[in-house]
Amino acid sequence: MLQAGSSLPNFVTTLQSEGRITFTRAEAIAALGITEAAFLKAAARLQKRHMLFNPRHGFYVAVPPQFMSWEAPPPPPPVHRRADAA
Repeated sequence: MLQAGSSLPNFVTTLQSEGRITFTRAEAIAALGITEAAFLKAAARLQKRHMLFNPRHGFYVAVPPQFMSWEAPPPPPPVHRRADAA
């Protein structure tokens, strides 16, 4: 749970610790109690550090540390078909 006055990096870390890597701009603004302008500045800083990916307007993906050099989130896990499935 976030404490009052938390920062966007803390918000992202908290989400990752809960097993989530995606969030919306509105969700972060509400959780942090900041303005949209402040959120956008903080998000831009995290994107420059390759900690955050913005694939769609208002939608963000937290990049796990082991994938920061890729500058993108990890690929989805493979989907295996059962041998007896047609």
